Amino acid sequence: MTNGDYFKNLAIDLQILDKSLYWLRRSYVICTEIGVKSAYSDEECDAIETSQAGMRAQATSSFKKFSGASTRWSWRTAVP
Repeated sequence: MTNGDYFKNLAIDLQILDKSLYWLRRSYVICTEIGVKSAYSDEECDAIETSQAGMRAQATSSFKKFSGASTRWSWRTAVP
């Protein structure tokens, strides 16, 4: 891969992270509005479970992507 390829991949990854952040913030707002209760409706439980699953999936995906990138990439290959 060339330096240009690395920067293109970085730009794509940053766009994906921006989109993920939008959904994370949206889920946070929904869950914050639900608040802490002694009982939850089915819809509230669904919203909370969906939010947690999305956060876990995003964290796992990001970790795999960045840990994989770090093994393929080094400063020696990125510096012209």
